[in-house]
Amino acid sequence: MSGTVIRLEWQDNSSDESGFRLERSPDGTASWTAVTSPGANVTSIDDTGLTEGTTRFYRVAAVGTGGTSGFSNVAEASTPAGSDATFLDVRSAIEAALPSPGTPLTSRNLLDEVRAVGAAASGIAGVDSVLVFEETLTTQIVYDDGVVHLFINNRTDDEAASLAAPTPGPAPAGQVATRSGSSTPATSDGPPTSSRAVVAFHDGGDPLANEVAAMLSEAGYEVLPLGASLDDMRNYSNLGMLYLDTHGGNFVRILDANGTASNVGAFALQTSTVLQSLTPWKDELLDGALVVVSSTDASGVTRHSIGVTELFIARHWSFDDGVMVGHVCFLGRAPFIDRGSTLDPRPFRQTILAQGARVLMSFDHLTWHSYARPSVLHFLSRMLGSRGYDPPSPPLRPFDFDQVVDDMTDRDLLKFHRPGTVWFGNVTTGGNDVNVVFSRLAGRTTLAPSIRTMNIVDDVDEGSGLLTIEGLFGAQPGRVAVSGQDVPVDSWAETTIVARPPFQGAGSVGPVMVVKPTGVESNATPLTEWQGTVTVETEVQGLVATASMDVRFRADVHRFRTRLQDEPEHREVSTYFSPASTGSILGSGSRIDGQVTTEWYGQNDMDILPARFVDQGAFPLTNSVMGGVVRLDPDGGEAEICIAAWGYVNARATGPNGTILTNPIATFLTPDIVDRMRGFLGCVDVSLDASSFVIGAGRNTHSTAAGNFSLEWTDFTPVAPPDVRTAG
Repeated sequence: MSGTVIRLEWQDNSSDESGFRLERSPDGTASWTAVTSPGANVTSIDDTGLTEGTTRFYRVAAVGTGGTSGFSNVAEASTPAGSDATFLDVRSAIEAALPSPGTPLTSRNLLDEVRAVGAAASGIAGVDSVLVFEETLTTQIVYDDGVVHLFINNRTDDEAASLAAPTPGPAPAGQVATRSGSSTPATSDGPPTSSRAVVAFHDGGDPLANEVAAMLSEAGYEVLPLGASLDDMRNYSNLGMLYLDTHGGNFVRILDANGTASNVGAFALQTSTVLQSLTPWKDELLDGALVVVSSTDASGVTRHSIGVTELFIARHWSFDDGVMVGHVCFLGRAPFIDRGSTLDPRPFRQTILAQGARVLMSFDHLTWHSYARPSVLHFLSRMLGSRGYDPPSPPLRPFDFDQVVDDMTDRDLLKFHRPGTVWFGNVTTGGNDVNVVFSRLAGRTTLAPSIRTMNIVDDVDEGSGLLTIEGLFGAQPGRVAVSGQDVPVDSWAETTIVARPPFQGAGSVGPVMVVKPTGVESNATPLTEWQGTVTVETEVQGLVATASMDVRFRADVHRFRTRLQDEPEHREVSTYFSPASTGSILGSGSRIDGQVTTEWYGQNDMDILPARFVDQGAFPLTNSVMGGVVRLDPDGGEAEICIAAWGYVNARATGPNGTILTNPIATFLTPDIVDRMRGFLGCVDVSLDASSFVIGAGRNTHSTAAGNFSLEWTDFTPVAPPDVRTAG
């Protein structure tokens, strides 16, 4: 017997047994376990599934109505040790059993041919038996794990070496098909210019395809109702995203109107359309845009399915700076040999890029959606931003192709193993490693607009805020929305947008989103506003000037990743007081010097100080003003508020004969009540909570012989701060 089977035989010495009990032991003395329970009058059985080169001990007893007899003597048996396989010359016998290469497909039956091959192989010296699994017969099993197995694995070393796949290199000249008048598109940084998406599958794969479709729909893509039929594939046009799950492999050309098949195979992608007549597609079958592959189901019915070549893709497919994920066996492979034909998928990949795709993800071997799922979903979710698949905390903004591939490399997602399935007779399908292969054009490609950071300049001279948004947006202008309110856009470039949110009101605070004309949205990045009150008071011998300012300022302080693999961090930012801030200065109190009484009185509004005065360190001395700069360092848990306050109060001196002097008096921030002076700005250090982003309240005072001075500020409470949902 073989190295995994032991044949057991015994003598039946009873006439009334109902069966037998057969037991096995590793040493013949203990650990006896039942192997099987043969029926009455059975005197032999095979113990299968054993390990080569091992010894087992057996005993048998008869079982009847009176119980179980005593066990027989113990018999020892061993399986032979494994040896090097003997390569058999089966090619000539198999080829002789098959029809000639020019036989029309309509005259062929794949199941009959496989049976004929099995019969031919069983007649070869050294072949004990041939098993044909009609229940699981498919094109893949027969061609890849049947015929290819016989042709390749049963060769001598020299023969196998002669059939090794050629070294990958550039495709031969003239093998990349392009549309008439088309050229490789200029690439830009950012997402596709189209939101049209197709998610199509054939012969299984719908669970993964449904996940991909849901992910794209959530991001704003229009998932078209197109499948994998030939007619649907003719409408794969102006796509931003294509996910295609189908078979790729060896197809045959049709040489004439009679259906004569070529004896040279060609790599193609299978459609779900079955060839029933040459007439509807005769022209494209004859010019090589369409090809045919045959398969037989368990009932013996042979179907001839249509496949598409790169010529078909050049005629009918187009992308608008798009991305394609081809979950197709062998699409990412170098040229390889299959059934005597050299198949080269490289022209497919290059043609897809020539049709406007900027990135193609493919696989270099037999693949299966359940094993490819982590690689596919990780790739798409990271280019779309966190869209429900394995989301980190905080979530991710959309990242560009290069960073996503680096991340997949670190996570070992560019290679997976498709486990083998062992059928009866030790026939194995699968068991291969699969590599993820990328083809791409230049440029930083994402699948959605990506906001990395924002900087806001609030300057009263501008009339609105100037919001500079950095990231990847593509060259095609779209719109910018703050809390769902569109705001004016000054300029749009691939990596920088300048927008104008108002100082206050609708569209001034909240999540900022960049929206492509197609409706695909970026990550939402909060434009946060802090609100608090600053009070500066000067008291000189009973005369008091109090400046009270309701201060607002805006900034982006969300945590973001410099690289996809990095932990997110805050950055230190500086921002001006917003023109939405308001303030006033109030005079009060009186002082008597002899017969003269001096009073400070009245209230005056304070204007916001233009940014240029803050930068230049100058005061316009004609009116009461307020302004300042805030530095925010969330990771350091601190902030710095630098304030400029200059105000006038009314002063009146009254003598014995009535008023003798009325004049405005200026008061300003006294250096001794701040932590430091920077030009005319008085700066104080304040606390900043890194999780709530609240700036803590405080008070500084200073007293001299001339008077008392104080600076007080309330908590600065953030509106629309970042939270755990903020992607970075």
